[in-house]
Amino acid sequence: MIKQQKNNNKLSKTNIQINPHKTLIEQLYEKGWLEYRRSRFDSKSRLQVALKLMYNYQIIKRANLHSGYIFNNKIDSSISLESHLYSDAVNYYRQCLRAVPAEFWGIVRCICLEEKLPVISQDLSERQQAYLNYLYRIDLCRGLDRLLQLKIDNK
Repeated sequence: MIKQQKNNNKLSKTNIQINPHKTLIEQLYEKGWLEYRRSRFDSKSRLQVALKLMYNYQIIKRANLHSGYIFNNKIDSSISLESHLYSDAVNYYRQCLRAVPAEFWGIVRCICLEEKLPVISQDLSERQQAYLNYLYRIDLCRGLDRLLQLKIDNK
């Protein structure tokens, strides 16, 4: 009985265990969250574009973290604000902001950039929670589809 309670504490409402070696989007990919009906894009390509967004966001965060040092443009082999890597990451991030509509950007930002699941109120019935969970999955896929369309348009 106690062992079951410990195992239940590790699982969230969406039955996703947190693995420190995989990102949240990779875990959701394994659970089938990135599969959305019949679409032009498959779940693997959605995962790749989400990882690219995360990578560019991490570059921006790391460079801005070290930008507080006024007299040094580069600290401990960090990315400088003048580097091409940083400017490419910022340009890509801005394009993503323009490509993804506001109704999808919230869930894309929450899962891909902040790496946390959206909070679903426990006051709702299980059916309502499942429906919200389903809507989050659809919005995530549709937002990533817009990023994939951006990738195709830029080629």
